[in-house]
Amino acid sequence: MFGTKPPISLNVTVLPASIPLSYASRTTGGGNVTAVTFTTVGTSTPAYTFTGTQLNSVSVAQGNYIIKVSLIGGTQYNATTGTGYSSVSLTGSSYSACQNWATGNNYTFNANLSNCTSLNIAISQLVCSVEPQ
Repeated sequence: MFGTKPPISLNVTVLPASIPLSYASRTTGGGNVTAVTFTTVGTSTPAYTFTGTQLNSVSVAQGNYIIKVSLIGGTQYNATTGTGYSSVSLTGSSYSACQNWATGNNYTFNANLSNCTSLNIAISQLVCSVEPQ
């Protein structure tokens, strides 16, 4: 009646938090996102692949990813015509990166999103700002 009880052992699996994605195109023509892939660092198969139209309604698990953003119809921004784009940026609660326009319209980011709680993908007519080191 007054003996000891062995402690109860319980295994708990905690899954990574989910990161909602959003997408903004700040251009007036050209540079439409066709695909975004998230490949976990150290693997070769994409964990997630989305089209541009899906980006405002999907999420990914927190983790460390190689993110590839592919655009179609993208030309470098032309101030005279007002068409094209100058940069692709990823901005999250704990991650931020930007790449200026490049021939081929493919952009690759090495993104540690382990502590990120939101991520926005933006196409802009503005060039990436350079922060002093």
